[in-house]
Amino acid sequence: MNQDSIDPSEQILTHKRGGLGVITLNRLEALNALSLEMIRQIAMILKRWESDDEVSTVAFIGAGDRAFCAGGDLKSFYRAGMDYRRGQVDLSVPSLYFGEEYSLNKQIFHYPKPTIAIMDGVTMGGGYGIAGHCQYRFVTENTLFAMPEVAIGLFPDVGSVYHLLRAPNNWGRYLAITGVQIKAGDVLAAGLADDYIQSGDVSAFLDGVASQGIENVIGKFSSDKPKAIVFADHGDLIRDVFVGCDVLAMCSRLRENGLAWAMEILSVILSRAPISVMVTAKHLEDMVGAEFDDVIAFDYTLAQNFVGYPDLYEGIRAVLIDRQHAPIWQPETLEDVRDEQVERFFKAGDKSLYEVKIFN
Repeated sequence: MNQDSIDPSEQILTHKRGGLGVITLNRLEALNALSLEMIRQIAMILKRWESDDEVSTVAFIGAGDRAFCAGGDLKSFYRAGMDYRRGQVDLSVPSLYFGEEYSLNKQIFHYPKPTIAIMDGVTMGGGYGIAGHCQYRFVTENTLFAMPEVAIGLFPDVGSVYHLLRAPNNWGRYLAITGVQIKAGDVLAAGLADDYIQSGDVSAFLDGVASQGIENVIGKFSSDKPKAIVFADHGDLIRDVFVGCDVLAMCSRLRENGLAWAMEILSVILSRAPISVMVTAKHLEDMVGAEFDDVIAFDYTLAQNFVGYPDLYEGIRAVLIDRQHAPIWQPETLEDVRDEQVERFFKAGDKSLYEVKIFN
């Protein structure tokens, strides 16, 4: 997306064009990953635009041509989390990021005006926490989607489980438990986006929304939608394997299949943080049929417990800081995870999401 006038010193840019308010995520060097300051700015902008009669619709886009948003700013969280682990601050400090992020996710989900997200480029983790809760969610030929949290010792959060569970054929469970990446056609097939638009048409599309309203423009810029790849080739196997919350049984079904793709996915699962995979599977099962507010509230319970667990810091270190991609998990294997270890993550945290306030 061509954005020649972008100011690199500002992490969030806003402008109005006709009846459209546009919020641009602008951290190019970090693939537009969300800092705490960005979260607070977006929340305040949305609050202000609620009562702004000039703004009838809100659109989220990412700066540059590589990413909508690669997720949360976990490197900054890591520093606060390590201070907590050293006893220098209490749990509320590293938990603050998750609480305010989830509050923003909830604000977007319930926003009283139409919201649009253009997932042009990398859209992962916290990026889907912005885009996934919008009313109109577009992918482009550049979209690369994942909820990769199990790879860093966390779980698919930001309310994503609400949408993942609505994907057909257990495809959402597969995405959550493996953390693998998919492209636009598979995102559409899973129901995690609503429509497709060519990246080169985005500016004209937004101009049309600004002048005519989203209802009169929707569909006019849609090109032939890309076809699913993973779900076309392996959708039935995924449906049959990723059933319920017994991860060891899922692994056994993959082994029994024996085909190259099944063994590849098995290897992926076995490389993820075992405790994260087990907690994710239980969270998915517990949230079947839950309303969004219940999902996001329980995400905060889980997040607070993950903040106190060493795997999250080991995962961030190995994947995002040292980039060795060789974390040492505790416990090391799925078979070593005990039921009581999983259950600890589901105990109420020090604070509920309803107590978190972005606005003073």
